[in-house]
Amino acid sequence: MRERRLIIKHDSSHLAPTATELHDAINKALSSTYVQTVSLTGNNITITTMQSIKVTSLNSKASAFLHLIPGATIVHLDTPATQPLVHGLLTSHSLATIVMELTNFNSVLALT
Repeated sequence: MRERRLIIKHDSSHLAPTATELHDAINKALSSTYVQTVSLTGNNITITTMQSIKVTSLNSKASAFLHLIPGATIVHLDTPATQPLVHGLLTSHSLATIVMELTNFNSVLALT
C-alpha cells in the first residue's frame, strides 16, 4: 500500500478537523473521491488513496487541499527505505568508495 500513501508533516498547529472530516474535505476540494482513509499521528497526516488512484496523482493536486491542513510543512510520498548489510566490506574505506562499489555492481540500487 505504500504506493497509495501520501505523508504530510505539519508543525504543532492545532488541527480542527477530525480524520473523517479531513477525509471528506479533501475529497470535496478535489471534486472527486481520491482519498480512502486519513490517519492523524502526532505531526504526521497519512492519506491513503482509493485503490484505483495512484498517490502521484493526488500529490500533483496537493495545492487544491493543502489549505485544509494548517501548518503543513512537508508533503512526500511514502517510499520504502532499505538499509543493506554488506558482509566483507571493509569499513576503513571512505564512504565515496563504498558508494562506488555498491552502485557499480548493483545497478538497480539507488543510494540516498
